[in-house]
Amino acid sequence: MQSSRAKLFMPFDAMKGLSSALKREEELHEKGINNYDIKKDINNISINSKVEVSYYYEFETLELIGILREKKNNYIIVSNTKINIEDIDNIKKVETIKFLQ
Repeated sequence: MQSSRAKLFMPFDAMKGLSSALKREEELHEKGINNYDIKKDINNISINSKVEVSYYYEFETLELIGILREKKNNYIIVSNTKINIEDIDNIKKVETIKFLQ
């Protein structure tokens, strides 16, 4: 009887993904991530540069290395992936090494 009663009080996540979303918002707040800083970083990178982007997508942090194809006010396109500015955690230009022949 006691084991069936214990099942009544087991944790239940009625709103799947809510805890992940709250955690993301807390991380953003703690880091002090500001869209102004991200936009400034993007403005310092020229089109067709190789970049590394860390961004949030569906409650996960993803990393992408590719060519910056397009810059708009509220999004960028890296290779064939459209990324909203507000979802970007970090972006930096990747230096390429050229070998002498």
